[in-house]
Amino acid sequence: MRTQKVLKEATLVFPIREDERVLLGFKPSNRTPEHKIGEGYWNGYGGGVLSGVSVRRQAVLEVSQESGLFVHESDLKKVAIAVFHNKMPDGVGYFECKVHVFLAVKWEGEPNSSEEMTYPVWFPISHISRMRDFMMPADCFWVPAALAGKKIHVYGFYGPYQRTLLRRVVVEEVQELEEE
Repeated sequence: MRTQKVLKEATLVFPIREDERVLLGFKPSNRTPEHKIGEGYWNGYGGGVLSGVSVRRQAVLEVSQESGLFVHESDLKKVAIAVFHNKMPDGVGYFECKVHVFLAVKWEGEPNSSEEMTYPVWFPISHISRMRDFMMPADCFWVPAALAGKKIHVYGFYGPYQRTLLRRVVVEEVQELEEE
């Protein structure tokens, strides 16, 4: 039985071009005993926040490591805070992960594949809501609003390995988002 990776706080960055396309990478399934969050789905770039590192700094590091793009912290626009409740494979335990979501409209470099994220593709933003079977199950409910630049809070409830939703995804538009 594979174990479940547990994150308490994470970042997620969506690079967006002027022609209204968003860069997504594919998180490949790995052969390790630990199931990684987002494995087997298209997604933005990000990961767990390391102790002692600011959320914005971690977002910049993750984008660089996973896509080869360099983004300045000041060029990140925070659009969402998503809190995901994740049931553990044992069916009893769970963990909660707070994800800080950013848009990047400015960067340096060209996207490349990495070990963490492969096949970078610029998808039309208008198609994201139709990618239900190719993104994490909660994404079609909140990612289009985030890509439109709306400030939102998101609450999702996942079964083991983030393969199923246990409840309706809640998306609330807000005036302000907490800064890290």
